[in-house]
Amino acid sequence: MNCAAGPLLGYLSFTVELFFGEAPTYERVVMKRKEKLLAMFGAVLLAFSLAVPAAQAEDKASDTQVKRLVDKAFAGTITDAEKSVLNREHPEVAAVVPDQSSYERELVQRVPIMSGRTGFRPQGAETMASTKCYYFSGSNVLKSILGFTIYRFSHKAKACANGSKVTSHSSPTYTISQADMTVDHWSVVDRTVSGVGTSASKSRLQVKVVQCVVKYGCYANHYPTGTITAKKNNTANISTTSR
Repeated sequence: MNCAAGPLLGYLSFTVELFFGEAPTYERVVMKRKEKLLAMFGAVLLAFSLAVPAAQAEDKASDTQVKRLVDKAFAGTITDAEKSVLNREHPEVAAVVPDQSSYERELVQRVPIMSGRTGFRPQGAETMASTKCYYFSGSNVLKSILGFTIYRFSHKAKACANGSKVTSHSSPTYTISQADMTVDHWSVVDRTVSGVGTSASKSRLQVKVVQCVVKYGCYANHYPTGTITAKKNNTANISTTSR
């Protein structure tokens, strides 16, 4: 070995000893690197363990707020500002939560039941020389805060009159159509007919519709209702509510 390199190596060895405490070896260098990596990993793990509960708490607080707004929307007490919060921050919820202040123009139909060679006579139609029969129907739609259709409720009944009284009034039928996937099930809770043989008869049909959102449960029971008041002159007053 070059004699001139001796003092230089000695200086380097002395400097390394001051820095590391003793002359480094391959094993010591590897150990130092492992210690640094473990320290970095521990710091990352600690930061993650602190961040996860904070994020969970934030999510829980957000879920609580959304549930409160959903309850207010169903009760009809949600404000326009709160609707804006749902629209902006939780559009997936606003798309299925009913808007109690939104009303769609209800559809009303009066369809004559014809008889004779030029018309048609549906099964069960009642026709006499002085008696005319009509199908009366109505429908309405429940909308969400974002304006999407949750479901359409329709009802129908047949009434016959002869100018002095209503001679018959059928039991009303209904359909639930265009149902959103959050609509779980529905069933009839009231179906009545009264007043046949008088100057006006009335049918009433009410259905219970249960709406569920997986994250917030089955939070809404809707009661769409249809009434048809048939008169002796073959006209009718029809009312249809979608909730």
